Formats: sequence, C-alpha cells, structure tokens
Amino acid sequence: MALVNVIAGPFAVMALGLLVAWALRSRVTAFDFQHAYWQSGHRVLVGASPYAWSVAQFHLRFVFVYPALSAVMFAPLSLLPRSFGVVLFTFVSVALLPAALWVLRVRDWRVYGMATLWEPFFYGWLTANQSLYLMFGLACVWRVRDRPRLAGLLAGALMSLEPLLWPLGLWLLATRRWRASLYALASGLVLNLVAWGIVGFGQIGAYLHASATLTGDAWRTGFGIPALVGRLGVGWHVGLAALVLVSTALAVALIRSGWRRRSDHHALVLTVALALVSSPLLWSHYVMLLLVPLALLRPRLDWPWAVPVVFWASQLPTVPQDWQLVVDWVGIVVMLVAVARAGRRISSRGLMPAVAASG
Repeated sequence: MALVNVIAGPFAVMALGLLVAWALRSRVTAFDFQHAYWQSGHRVLVGASPYAWSVAQFHLRFVFVYPALSAVMFAPLSLLPRSFGVVLFTFVSVALLPAALWVLRVRDWRVYGMATLWEPFFYGWLTANQSLYLMFGLACVWRVRDRPRLAGLLAGALMSLEPLLWPLGLWLLATRRWRASLYALASGLVLNLVAWGIVGFGQIGAYLHASATLTGDAWRTGFGIPALVGRLGVGWHVGLAALVLVSTALAVALIRSGWRRRSDHHALVLTVALALVSSPLLWSHYVMLLLVPLALLRPRLDWPWAVPVVFWASQLPTVPQDWQLVVDWVGIVVMLVAVARAGRRISSRGLMPAVAASG
C-alpha cells in the first residue's frame, strides 16, 4: 500500500512534470493543435478552406479531418501566436483530467495520480487532441444527465464536434431521455447549419474526401478493428464488415441495457465501448473515454486504474506489431469487463432509480 501511494503521489507528479517540461523544451508537443486545429481556425478567419492540403502535408498528417464546428471553435485560438497557443493548449489539456475526475466526484487522490500515468493520457496532452475535451464533455453530460435541456445541448455539441461520440445520442434514446434527445437533435442541427454556413456548405464534400482519404491510408497504423482483422491477411472491406458487425451487436446491447434494465451506468459502459469499436481509426488517446465509466463505477483506486499504464509497453510505431495490437485490445477489454460487471452489480441491487419516461 505504501508503494502504491508513492507511485500515485510523488512519482506521478514528478513524472508528469518532467514529461511536460521535456515536451515543451523539445517542441514536440501539441502536434494536432499546431498542424490541424490552429491551422484550420486560421483558414476559417481568412475565408479559406480548412480542408485544403497538399500531398506533402498529407504524408506528414497535416490534415484537418473534423467537422466544420471544430474549425469554427478553434478560429478564435488562431488569433493567438501559435507558440503561445501550444503552451496554453498543452496545460489546458493536462488540466482536463483532474477536472473530469472532480466533475465525476472522485475524491481519492491516488486515482488522480494513477490516471496521470496512463499512456493514453500522455498521448492525449502530447498531441493536444480533442479526445481529452470529449472525455471532459462526456463527464459533464453524465453530471447533468437528468437536466434535459443542458444534457441535450452538451450531447449535441459533442457529437457535432467529433462524430466519434455518436453513440451518446443512442444512449439518450436507450435510457428514455426523450426531451434530452430532442434538444440534442435540435442543437446539433443548429450548430452544424451555423458552422457549415461559416465554412461553406460547398466544403462538405472536401471534408468527406479528406476524412475518407486519411482513413484509407492510415487504418493499418492504429489499433481499430480493421487493423486487428487485417493482421489475418484480409483487406479493408473485410475489416470494415467486422467493424459493422461488432458495432451492431454493441448497439443492440446498449439499447437493451437502457430500455429493459434502465441502468444508466451499464448503458454508459456500452456507449463508450461502441464509440471505440465503431471508429475505423482508433488511436491510443481515444481510450481516455473509458475514464468516465471507470471513475463512476470504481471511484477509489483499484486494479483497473493500473491497466492503461501497461499500454506503455506497446508504443505504436508507424505500423504496430501484432503483439502490440493484442496488448492494447486485451487492456481495453479487461477495463470494459471490469466496469461492466460493476455496472451490473449496481443495476441488480437497485441502487439506480429508474429514469422517468418524461426524460
């Protein structure tokens, strides 16, 4: 126990401080912010397309592949000098982890320390990717889940910023939050109409082309289901079919869990699982979404909190090795099973009140 306290306390703080200092000094931090978010926001301000890219930029992954709302939201940040934005965005990204845990009412300080040692968290703040913001947003949706207007507006905004969280809309429906679902639909439509109106509706095709091109080129370099199935020697279409089958099974399980059991916790676990599985490009920092159900169902330090630390053993090169894919997926499945079992216990004990049909 003393060793655990040291690892989750002084060691975690020191390690995080040294890594942030190294990243800033080496100028290797905030890659996505520098070459995707800041650049796209700047192009919006000058009236250019955020989805324009050259062949050289594509090979360097200097490509913006997010919906228009993301480009519009980052436009004000492009008024800042890029170097200052890098530092600001890095520290904000780091702060989102303790902020999310606090929103979820986690008060065990050891959990905060252990989570900072997660490899997905490291890649989240190192690249300054939107994943940490989605994690924080998901925590906020949970916190206000029984306030239909606020929950719906937040869910609509999150799904519009990053389609990765589309299962959040299914979660609202499955748990019979009708009013929240309507607010999510309405806010999503309004936000997208405004954002695409600013960027230009003619850019929708450019966005779809950029996203499809990157997916077709990079699907083997992550650890999504297509990459996993591709190790068997099959092509993209077989991997995509496997993704659709697994995603469909999880969607059915999510609807069943929310509709019949009315278990918010268990349904949320399936929501996060569906978000991860249904993404053809799955990167390490996406795993940060698992922090939300884990914090809800295991708010005190327990063995599942150490699982993402093991991901350090599977640092992904340009093309991951078979054993690295296995390590990552075993870790994800172990965490999902751990939180799903805890969610079932809560449901079976009747500790969660049924969600009102009025939403």
